[in-house]
Amino acid sequence: MKVIIHGALGRMGIALTELVCSGKENAVLAAMVDKNAAPSDNLFTRLEDYDGSADVIIDFSHHTAVASLLPYAVERGIPVVIATTGHDEAEKEEIRRAATHIPIFLSANMSLGIAALAAFAQCAAKMFPEADIEIVETHHTGKLDAPSGTALLLAEGIRKERPQAIIHCGRVGMGKRDPNEIGISSPRGGNP
Repeated sequence: MKVIIHGALGRMGIALTELVCSGKENAVLAAMVDKNAAPSDNLFTRLEDYDGSADVIIDFSHHTAVASLLPYAVERGIPVVIATTGHDEAEKEEIRRAATHIPIFLSANMSLGIAALAAFAQCAAKMFPEADIEIVETHHTGKLDAPSGTALLLAEGIRKERPQAIIHCGRVGMGKRDPNEIGISSPRGGNP
């Protein structure tokens, strides 16, 4: 399988490049793309600059990249794995439209452990309908989004069991907790 890694110079992009270059699951590196790259033989600053073939694009860049990523993928019929978070409603709509033309796998977290945790949290919300729910997710100081895409993934999974739930991020001031609330606290500290 020939892989384009979009966001190749980020922490996850570097890890993915090493995995692909090791031949894991018979993967072959088609190209690396990163807007901060100094172009070289197989490293491009723009996806549009790569005109070779590929079987999949794995995106670990930035949520705003869907504006250029998806038209490229649709035009060439290349499936996309989107592993970024923070998409606004317009970007989510772009993803939905592109998904009518090409396969797209979108997840706020690619960890099997988080997928299991999300299923457990949803099950617990169903089993204990009166229980208060609080998500506390701690990350290093370099984490850009608060709450993280993972915390929102967990909260949205719980809302499938409690559709009336309100996601409340960060508690301040005086006042009682709403019984329909899914609280999210996002402390940040320590080195990345």
